[in-house]
Amino acid sequence: MPNDTVTLSAEEYQALIAAHAERDALRGELRLVTAERDLAEERLRAYKRELFGASSETRDADQLGLSCCSYTPSPRRLMTFDGSRFSTLSM
Repeated sequence: MPNDTVTLSAEEYQALIAAHAERDALRGELRLVTAERDLAEERLRAYKRELFGASSETRDADQLGLSCCSYTPSPRRLMTFDGSRFSTLSM
């Protein structure tokens, strides 16, 4: 079995302790930056939903140049489907 004992001088030991402390500080900073990034991504997703969500999908007829062809369904008719065919009910 090989000898795994390493002898360090006091300076080397202090440098090792300082390197571990710096590593731990960097890990903490990385966690903070990662949390900030995740929060920014969530905000971006929320802004995208707000900008491109279902409410933005409703269009005026004028937007598409279809104002001459606008269709308004009659409020007195109701379409039903009984599983095999559609039928219209007049109200």
